[in-house]
Amino acid sequence: MLQYQSTQPVKQGRLSYRDILFSTNALLCYLALLDFSVHLLCANNYGYFRDELYYMAMGNTWPLAMWINRR
Repeated sequence: MLQYQSTQPVKQGRLSYRDILFSTNALLCYLALLDFSVHLLCANNYGYFRDELYYMAMGNTWPLAMWINRR
C-alpha cells in the first residue's frame, strides 16, 4: 500500500504572528473587511422608500378585519 510523505517539514509549537496574519483565513477576512468598508463608504444615499413609509403609517392604525370583527 502506498503511503504519502510530505516534502515539507511539519512545524512544531506555536505559530508566529506572520503565519497568523498572512494565513488564508486571515486574507479572506481582510478581503471581507475591505468589501464591507467600501459598501459603508458608498452607501450614504439610501433613505426610506415609499413602501416603507406606507407600512410604518399602517402600523399605527387598526386593521380593517379587526374593526369589522368587533361589530
